[in-house]
Amino acid sequence: MTFGYSIGVIAFTLVVVYATSLEDDVAHLIEEVKQLKDDKDNMLSRLNQLEEENKYHRTFNEHLIEENRQLAKLVSNISTGLDAVKHRGRRSFLEAPYAFTAMLDHNVEHSGIDQTVIFNKVLLNDGNGYNNHTGVFTAQIDGVYMFYFAFGAGYEAHRLWMHIVVDGSQKVSGVADTLQAGHDAQGTNLVFLHLHQGDSVWVATYAIADVKIYGVPPFTTFSGMLMYQY
Repeated sequence: MTFGYSIGVIAFTLVVVYATSLEDDVAHLIEEVKQLKDDKDNMLSRLNQLEEENKYHRTFNEHLIEENRQLAKLVSNISTGLDAVKHRGRRSFLEAPYAFTAMLDHNVEHSGIDQTVIFNKVLLNDGNGYNNHTGVFTAQIDGVYMFYFAFGAGYEAHRLWMHIVVDGSQKVSGVADTLQAGHDAQGTNLVFLHLHQGDSVWVATYAIADVKIYGVPPFTTFSGMLMYQY
């Protein structure tokens, strides 16, 4: 009886211990399953986040590609526009500058009719078109040029007329007539001219002989520049 009872107790104890261990294992399995489910949810959440990020990057890249395409188109249009402006009609931007200003730095006594005024002191001569030894500007290229001249008269009563000449042909004139001693006057004029390469331009007296040209102070100047070539 006692032996049988002992065996029963031992068996019961083993069953209880096994059941408790099994219960612990089941609890661990349930916890692992729960952890796996959480991991799965986290992975799904991360995958969704990565998908959104990829979607954003795809959209951003598409925007960049479109912006680059628009920029390339804009640059192309600007380049085309500049070419159109550059070659519009027969005009073009200057490939080389031509501009000068020269002045007379002394008085000229007893100048005759049709005498070329030699503006001997050069202030600017880009392109070297003006010759301060002859007073003549020579066009280096075809184009539209602007010329301006000024001359002074004073001290005593006399008349002084000048004009701009292109290869012997009078273009525009200026006049400085003093009516009495101490009366000062200055003649000026400005003109735009079509010139061809090799054309010569100068300032000369005309109509009145034996005149005095005042260069001191520097009243008497001659300027010109290429506006555009064609």
